[in-house]
Amino acid sequence: MMIYYLEKELNKIIDASSDDDLLHNVQKFNYDVEMLFTYFAYPVSYKYIQSLLKRKSNKCAFLQVGSEPFDIYNCVTGLIYACCKGTEGSLSDSALNKTCYIMLICTHPDHQNKGHATQMLKTFIESMRGKVDSIVLSSVDYAVSYYQHIGFEAVDDNINNYPYLSYFEASSPDKITTIMEYKL
Repeated sequence: MMIYYLEKELNKIIDASSDDDLLHNVQKFNYDVEMLFTYFAYPVSYKYIQSLLKRKSNKCAFLQVGSEPFDIYNCVTGLIYACCKGTEGSLSDSALNKTCYIMLICTHPDHQNKGHATQMLKTFIESMRGKVDSIVLSSVDYAVSYYQHIGFEAVDDNINNYPYLSYFEASSPDKITTIMEYKL
């Protein structure tokens, strides 16, 4: 299994496409990415997935079963993330006080409970080592112990203290959200 990053795969499509096919190939790839996340993350709303994918600062990574080359149809887990400076969510290339926010991780329904999301998270965490100071995500109540098992710590219960996350997720009194952090 291997992790692939959307930007690198999109650049390969651009490099390999003729001028006549470029727009079609890029649009098809973007559509396939959108459909992958929509299917994997069900019942998460399609509108939420679109808002995550439209934000230029958000990036995607995929865990693929099988060997190279990358094929989106062989991906079993997807992750949407962004790296920002500090908790305020301002974009920065500075390595100082840099935080990576995971907005979504999801696994194909036929591949759930097989350790793919765990492998994706662990490999992703290692790939961020030396690039960011911490990785932050919001967790629903029933998944807190899962993230703690990986090494995340519960640090807050108010998503509004994390503007980058709260930009995408609405808080409500009936929704229990725990902010989890992995210090690198």
